Amino acid sequence: MLRRRCSIGSVVGALVVALLPGWAWGVIALRPDLEIEGFVQAQNILREPMFQGAKFILQRNTAQVEAKYHFLQEGQAFGYLDTGLIEDASLTAIGRGVYDSLYDIGEAYRDKFTVQEREKRKFEYKLREIYADVAIPPFSLRLGRQQVVWGETDNFRALDVINPLDLRWHWSRESWEDIRIPLWMARAIYDIGKIGPLEESFVEGIWIPWDFQRGKTATDPRRPWAFIGHGLRARANSVVSNGELLDLRTTVIDRKPDRALESSQGGARFKGIWRGIDFSLNYFFTFGDTGLKVRRDLAAQQSCPVGSVCSV
Repeated sequence: MLRRRCSIGSVVGALVVALLPGWAWGVIALRPDLEIEGFVQAQNILREPMFQGAKFILQRNTAQVEAKYHFLQEGQAFGYLDTGLIEDASLTAIGRGVYDSLYDIGEAYRDKFTVQEREKRKFEYKLREIYADVAIPPFSLRLGRQQVVWGETDNFRALDVINPLDLRWHWSRESWEDIRIPLWMARAIYDIGKIGPLEESFVEGIWIPWDFQRGKTATDPRRPWAFIGHGLRARANSVVSNGELLDLRTTVIDRKPDRALESSQGGARFKGIWRGIDFSLNYFFTFGDTGLKVRRDLAAQQSCPVGSVCSV
């Protein structure tokens, strides 16, 4: 009889422990039409593979600020201009700053990178979202750089596919809101309300005219949260054709779509509640992010036009 022996360490692989997490949040109303809210967060993570040689792999400090200016309320802009059918409008901006001190005080990672590489990886300062909301009941419109969430299931992104993800910091062990990549788009909602047996129903449409973004992952093995091993994109360098091993010269055409109307992305959904069951019908059109591979030497072998895509 074959007996298999395994240690707890080999089963677990690597133990990730969060140490001393800190989080603080607040809201300030500077004026009746201006609100500022945000949070500061400190996150420390220790990795202990095989329960030996524990090392810090994350010492991230985050500050996020969100400002919202209600410049149009109850049909009046700036308190004195009548706007007719436009009932409400606001401008929102969300900025985030991140400093990961691991690249300064963690010897295991500090010595692996050049000064320029450390500066690039330890800081992140960006205006994540900026958009305007306009309400013309029963219509509402949001224009700008934003996140759109379809589906509210925790930790499961069946429909939450509009915005790509940035997995370079901590894979998917973060709030989806913090790792989605906001896109420039237009979003419109028509609130239907009750229609027949359906309640709280609405129709939503989105249009992304030019902002195509790929999901981001780290593949540099020096980084603590890099994806390495099987499953990554790789370029083949040989192929077997008619029993003969041939070198494969591959040209990869991999670029963003042109900024043209035909390169737009978009979708629509209908959502409602029927007898207590929340459901939606969804459609979204987008582009793949794997690029187009043109195999020129296979084209010669199979007598298909140069520049076309031939199957192996």
